[in-house]
Amino acid sequence: MFRCLEKKDDYLGLKASKILVGAIAGSSSGSSAEAEQRAFAYSRLFGYLERCMRSELTSVVDVAVQVMQSALRARRARTVLFSDEAAAPCLMQLMDVLRRTQQSLMPSSSTTAAAPPPRARGVVAVPQTQYEVVFCLWLLSFERPIAAALDRRLDVIAITAEIARSAVKEKVVRIVIALWANLLRLAAAANVPAMLVARVPACLATLGAGRSFKDEDLRSDLKQLADDLAEHTGVMTTWDEYLNEVASGKLAWSPAHRSEQFWKLHVRRMDEHDHRVVRQLADVLAEPAASETALAVACHDLSQYVRLNPDGKRLLARIGAKTRVMALMTSSSCPDVRYEALLCVQQIMLNAWRN
Repeated sequence: MFRCLEKKDDYLGLKASKILVGAIAGSSSGSSAEAEQRAFAYSRLFGYLERCMRSELTSVVDVAVQVMQSALRARRARTVLFSDEAAAPCLMQLMDVLRRTQQSLMPSSSTTAAAPPPRARGVVAVPQTQYEVVFCLWLLSFERPIAAALDRRLDVIAITAEIARSAVKEKVVRIVIALWANLLRLAAAANVPAMLVARVPACLATLGAGRSFKDEDLRSDLKQLADDLAEHTGVMTTWDEYLNEVASGKLAWSPAHRSEQFWKLHVRRMDEHDHRVVRQLADVLAEPAASETALAVACHDLSQYVRLNPDGKRLLARIGAKTRVMALMTSSSCPDVRYEALLCVQQIMLNAWRN
């Protein structure tokens, strides 16, 4: 049956993959079923589905995601998809499908009625695809180790927050809420900072107050998740929110960064726990996958730290942050990053002159 996956026939390959997944899912329980799961070549299946999800045919992409849904009902499949290097491209492609659905749903101000925006390749802007992909992520989140690492690797909380805010269909909101509930229940420490950065509490409040859902269970789940998240965050100060944002690595221009009062009040706290916050900001500068906004904000925050802390420049030099900032000043393609890096270097040099 696996030979059919190698044929250049989408219908034959996808039909074979459905049969394979159905056969392994329908095996009887017990030690023999576990042995069959271990022996099943999930990596080979996921390699085929990854190729299908790159197709320009929407029907092929949809069926591939549906087969993925069925496969991930097995714990062994979830472990292989997330942990096996050979299956990693399939997981990344699954997230690419989700991003393309969201992009295709966004209005474009630069297009006219006579020239509609081109559809994302292989994706139709319908809620069903979003539902199916998030359903796959929800299945993955039932494994505690995966729940702890899912957002760090794939940034799922931010993109699902966008989807929840713009979703029209209740079932899409429902599956996003179910995903968040799993992430919070099984790995709160790893996911609460990202939820705060993505403004999940505000999203839940908006959904609860601004939407009139027919599904009573969905309304109840929204309230329960909001209460659970509030318990984990408690009464947080601005400094606590800043710590969570820095720990997540997903820096954005939240009000604290531009507040002179914030820096005067809290700059000394950046030296607590062996300068943990400063080191985390330096780590953002060294992260290849860091966004341009995160790089600009990190440079800005380090600039404020050096400006208000006479010994700050020595620490930045010792941990390698000074070198990284100077490199960004010339190598970054983003004007905002170069500007903030330049200001940071100016503060370092000015601080050295004053000393």
